[in-house]
Amino acid sequence: DRFAAAGLLHKQVDAVRVTRYARAPQGEEGTAPRFECDDCHRQFRLSQGSAKVQNALKQVLQALATAGHESLAVDIAVHGRCVECAHPAEGAAA
Repeated sequence: DRFAAAGLLHKQVDAVRVTRYARAPQGEEGTAPRFECDDCHRQFRLSQGSAKVQNALKQVLQALATAGHESLAVDIAVHGRCVECAHPAEGAAA
């Protein structure tokens, strides 16, 4: 947890409260939304549309600040199954 607090690791707790750690991305890569496969737990950075997501986040954070809340972290992830887990035969051919 200390490495995550220092920004060296990215901490993620899933729906069944399993905690996973990964090396924290640096710079702009760290702020991009991502897709996480619920089967294999690999993560894929979603760069397309990232600017729109960032603008929406700024509005949300501003609304929170206006209401007096202090935000500490923002984590955006889409969960599902990657192509290799959802369609094993197709993923192996790619």
